[in-house]
Amino acid sequence: MINEQLKLNFNIKHQIYLFYLIPLFFLIGRASIDIVLTYIGLNFFIHRILFEKDYSVLKNKIFQLGLFFCCVHILISFFSTNFSISILKSLSYLRFILFFGATTYLIRSHYFKLNYFYYSVLVCLIFINVDIFVQYLFGHDLFGYEPVSISVNSFRYSGSFGEEFVAGNYIQKFLLIFSIITILRSKELYKKYISEFFIIFSIMIVLITGDRMAFIN
Repeated sequence: MINEQLKLNFNIKHQIYLFYLIPLFFLIGRASIDIVLTYIGLNFFIHRILFEKDYSVLKNKIFQLGLFFCCVHILISFFSTNFSISILKSLSYLRFILFFGATTYLIRSHYFKLNYFYYSVLVCLIFINVDIFVQYLFGHDLFGYEPVSISVNSFRYSGSFGEEFVAGNYIQKFLLIFSIITILRSKELYKKYISEFFIIFSIMIVLITGDRMAFIN
């Protein structure tokens, strides 16, 4: 009985630590974040739904809606001219739905500490902001990457993302998460001023990247 409880605790804890590191996995690359999201989603499906027979997530309206649209995509795939590619693409949407289900479960766990995720987001945002700012000032980032020339005297600043112009989108999305958590947790006035300055600085970095789609998205 004790061993089973230890296994359950380990299963929850290591998934939570992976969740804390999601901002870092986004920085590392698309393959790493795809692997992590898929792993957490499948782990939730196998252990929580199949083994423990906990179907409470099925009561979640967002989960129901996502599952419905995924089933519609799978059904449409049967009428596609390229069935194999269409069905694989449709099934791949399941990982996001399962990851959402896992997230609702993990953040309700008493092991989950919002501060840890908050500081993970903050550290990654500081890194990418400083990296791009250094690239803008000195012509290369902390790792030696130079801005990408797109025309005469016109450059795109993407920092350690290299030729992937996703830095602005990355900052925008995690800055939104950072802002929401800051509003929920910051009670001291001076912390709010520091956060406001950091948000303004981050928006300035998004403008430097030239990624205007980040504001549209």
